[in-house]
Amino acid sequence: MIVEIEIPFWQDPQCHVFTQHYRDDLITYFTCWDDNAELIKNKLGEIFFNDVLSVKIESKIRSYLVDEPEYRSSIYEVLDSKVIRKYLKKREKWEYSKVNIKDYRCFVVNSHDYQIVIIAKKYTFKLISVDPHTDVIYKKILELN
Repeated sequence: MIVEIEIPFWQDPQCHVFTQHYRDDLITYFTCWDDNAELIKNKLGEIFFNDVLSVKIESKIRSYLVDEPEYRSSIYEVLDSKVIRKYLKKREKWEYSKVNIKDYRCFVVNSHDYQIVIIAKKYTFKLISVDPHTDVIYKKILELN
């Protein structure tokens, strides 16, 4: 079962999401629209995922879809995810310590023509101003759109 989690700002549906992954964290960046479906200049939507176990990109397919979107902008949570169980089974072969499946959730971030499937403990949403660090990301996203 898939449930929507509303993003508190409007993700540009044409945007190619930019990801930044380091250690056990993943950050997704994307451009946002205002209420008139116009680009909000010099702002990026950011979703910060903590305690990430796995990230998978699915291109040119949409494995996870809701029947009727409830929100104009959302991420998905896959409840009772087989993805988590499969990953943890593989991990147990490599590492002897047990990971509690109840601590992790399976999230899906939609991009222009692909989905990012993330196994993580938690996330936070932010609408951020472009700064010297994110300026390169912002320009790259605009270049792709």
